[in-house]
Amino acid sequence: MTIPIVPSKSPVRLDPLDLDPLVVLERQEKRLTALLYAVVKYRTLLHEQVRQLRVGADPRLVRAGVEQLDYLRRDLKKWARQV
Repeated sequence: MTIPIVPSKSPVRLDPLDLDPLVVLERQEKRLTALLYAVVKYRTLLHEQVRQLRVGADPRLVRAGVEQLDYLRRDLKKWARQV
């Protein structure tokens, strides 16, 4: 006696290997979010330096402040290459 195959009405279970593209996209989204956050932070800090120049702050002090942001700029370049 053979049992007839009847299509199931329940959702089809996906093989875990089929979910790998989703995991890759989620990682990519996290990297892009981190990059966006860093860019906004860098822009905000630069905006503050420009504001200080406009109100008459010593340009040497402002330049020193911008140079302190070099670490963030380097990180941005590195992250942008990875994306």
